[in-house]
Amino acid sequence: MQLSMRIKTSSLCTLTFLNFNILVRDSVARVLPEWNKNLPLYNYLYGIYAFALVEMNQHLEAENYAKQGLDMNRRDGNAIHSLAHVYEMTGQFDKGISFFENTINDWDV
Repeated sequence: MQLSMRIKTSSLCTLTFLNFNILVRDSVARVLPEWNKNLPLYNYLYGIYAFALVEMNQHLEAENYAKQGLDMNRRDGNAIHSLAHVYEMTGQFDKGISFFENTINDWDV
């Protein structure tokens, strides 16, 4: 991962930890329209944005962005993490278990 993206990701994680989820959501939302699939690491924006949406209790939208991120890169840890939270927070436990069982080779190290 490029240094600038690692710094940005670390900053977003810090903001999330400090419960500044609106800032995380909005900062990613501002840059998402400016990026495209030809730019490096584009898919990671979807996973990061999905996580911010989860933290804002916008589960349906978070699920959509997480799935889009996974369609671009099935190993995107942020998208996997976000989708797991969606299933947990919406009480879709069977769906979450199935998701993990069907994708274990994508995130197992």
